[in-house]
Amino acid sequence: MRKTPDQTGFIWIGTSGQEVIKYTYKDILESATRIAGKMIGKHHVQSGERVALCFLPSLDFLQAMVACLLIGKQGAVHEDASCLPSS
Repeated sequence: MRKTPDQTGFIWIGTSGQEVIKYTYKDILESATRIAGKMIGKHHVQSGERVALCFLPSLDFLQAMVACLLIGKQGAVHEDASCLPSS
């Protein structure tokens, strides 16, 4: 990420094959850094604690997983969307 910050790191392709959104590695790192700050500051994530990530496949999941890596956590991925709040 740090060696090629302007390289595309994530492309979301819509159902009809069109490019919906494109993020560079720099964009992902900046978002993940903000999320990591909130995890530590607002949610008081401490060393040794586990972090569970419950997301559908998305850019949000990628950013949260990178945030966990930035603060030295290994995020546990839950593959069943039943953990998400119903709308």
